[in-house]
Amino acid sequence: MITAIANRKGGVGKTTVTCMLAHVFATEGRRVLVIDFDSQANASMLLLGVERHNEAKEAGITVDKFLLNGLLAGQALDYFVLDDAGDVRASRAREKSSLSVVASLDALEAAEDDAKLALSREAASYDDFQNRISNVLGAEIRRIAADYEHVLIDCPPSISAAMIAAIRVADHVVVPYVPDHLAMNGVTRVVSEMFDIRQEENKKRFHDVVKIRRHERALRYHTLPNMAPNTEVARGAIEEIARHHPQFNMMVPRSAAIADAFRWRSEPVTMTEKYGAEGRKAAESLYRELSAVERMVA
Repeated sequence: MITAIANRKGGVGKTTVTCMLAHVFATEGRRVLVIDFDSQANASMLLLGVERHNEAKEAGITVDKFLLNGLLAGQALDYFVLDDAGDVRASRAREKSSLSVVASLDALEAAEDDAKLALSREAASYDDFQNRISNVLGAEIRRIAADYEHVLIDCPPSISAAMIAAIRVADHVVVPYVPDHLAMNGVTRVVSEMFDIRQEENKKRFHDVVKIRRHERALRYHTLPNMAPNTEVARGAIEEIARHHPQFNMMVPRSAAIADAFRWRSEPVTMTEKYGAEGRKAAESLYRELSAVERMVA
C-alpha cells in the first residue's frame, strides 16, 4: 500500500506522522519505504541521522538527483534507496532493519526547475512539464512499491511535480492538521486539491465529493488531528472536521517527548524511549487504523 501524508499548510506535523508510522511499521516487522519529497528533508535526517544524510548528499544519493537522472537518463529509483534506516529497535529480533528511505535535499525544488529547463523545448506547457515529471515519478514509485509492504510519502506543503505524483499514485492520503480556528479551511483546501489532482483517475471534481458516500471517501483519505491540546477550541475543530471528512478515531497528542523525537539516537531505542509512552500508544493506534484501511483498499 502507498500512503501519502499531505497538507498544504506547514507546521501541522506531516513529517512527525510519517516517521512515527515508519518506525511502528518497522517494529512490527513490516518492510516499509519512506520517500521524502519535502525539500526541508526533516524526515530524511530523522530517519538517517544528520551524518548519514550528509553522506548521501555527498554521494548524490538523494531524490533531487533521481528527479534529474530518472527523468532525463532513465535511472531507476532503486539506486537512491538507503536501507537500514531508523533509530528504533524492532519488537522482535531480525538480522537487519526493515525500514528504508529515499532521502530529500534542499536542492529538490531547484532540481524541478532544472528538469523544466531541460524539457522546455519538448513540453508544450507548464502543465505538460508537471505531468511528464509526475508520470515518471509515479511509475517508479509504483514499480518499487512491489518490493515493500508499505510505502510512505512525506509530501511538501507546496504544489509541485513531486506532490502531484505522490497524490496520484497513493492508495490513501493522510491529512494531518492542528485543531485550531483555521483547521477546517486548511483541510478543505488540501482535499479539494487532492481531488483536482486525481480528477483524471477519479473522473470527479471536488464539488462532487459530497455526492460520494462517506465510506467510499474513507477509502481515499483520512484526516488526523495532530498536536491536539485538550481545549474547547481543539475539541470543536475536531468535531467540525469529523462531520465533513473521514477522520481517524485516534489523535496525536501534544507531547514534549514527541517533539524531542527529532533527536537522532546513535544506538537503537524502543518506541517508548523515542516517542514517550503517550507517543508510542498514539503511533500504535494509528498503525492499527491505517492497517484497517489497508485491508479495505487491498
